[in-house]
Amino acid sequence: SYGNDPYMWIASVAGWTPGALPGNQAPVLPNISDIFWPVMSPLFIDASAIDLDQPVPLLTYEARGLPTGLTMDPKTGLISGTVSEAGTFAIRITVTDDQDPALSDEVLFNLTIVTAPQLTFSGISENGMAEFTFEALDSTTYLIQSAESLLAPEWITLDTFNVNQGGIMDISIPIDLKVSQRFFRLFWDQ
Repeated sequence: SYGNDPYMWIASVAGWTPGALPGNQAPVLPNISDIFWPVMSPLFIDASAIDLDQPVPLLTYEARGLPTGLTMDPKTGLISGTVSEAGTFAIRITVTDDQDPALSDEVLFNLTIVTAPQLTFSGISENGMAEFTFEALDSTTYLIQSAESLLAPEWITLDTFNVNQGGIMDISIPIDLKVSQRFFRLFWDQ
């Protein structure tokens, strides 16, 4: 059988046949860079492989080193869940096809689960600026919002900023000193 996809054929040296199909080709996983993710935030990693064999063989996925709270679908390669403890985990993902001989690919990466950033109020400066600190994650956008009540239906965004390199961030935000009670919160999006 020559299959139905001519790009896979190997040319014949004799006769008028299109040739033969190459042998089984290994599935290929995507490269996955090291990941930094906040604790208790839902995480989804698509580790689905590409396999050029026709027809596409059944692929089976396996993940080693996943922290408690994350699971991998062995048929799709999707990792999902929520991790409740901080730490760094060495993850090994393997995909194997069902051909004879079975071929596989693997990818390694580190998953670092970090504690959620906590906004710490340092005080009001002499020039009426609210002073905050928090530990920022790499490549993350942050919003600091304010309201006069924790139950306020709408919060005012005081500042939005992007952090390329994580670390301790010191933030100064102008506020209205006439307001006697104010609540602040920090949102982030990776």
